[in-house]
Amino acid sequence: MHSQSNQDRLIAQEIARYLNSNPSEKLRAWVSQRSEPFCLDDAAQQALGLPAGGVRREISTRIGNILIKEIGCRRFRSGSIPQFWYMPPQAGESNDW
Repeated sequence: MHSQSNQDRLIAQEIARYLNSNPSEKLRAWVSQRSEPFCLDDAAQQALGLPAGGVRREISTRIGNILIKEIGCRRFRSGSIPQFWYMPPQAGESNDW
């Protein structure tokens, strides 16, 4: 029981940190410094300060949507790894659509 309440508290802290982080702005600034593919966990941890080990599905979906729709990253799979990778937009590419 104790570990469940501790886990619930950690999840609540993760969500609060995400909601207070202005994710679009922080992700845009972080991606602008990237030229190589990255995974969503890297963006969540490095750009938004979310904990290592994966983020809740609702948050990861929102981060993925920001990366693709707002920033213009391309999403792809690499080999048998069960996660998506994101390629930053190249110089001159636009996401105005």
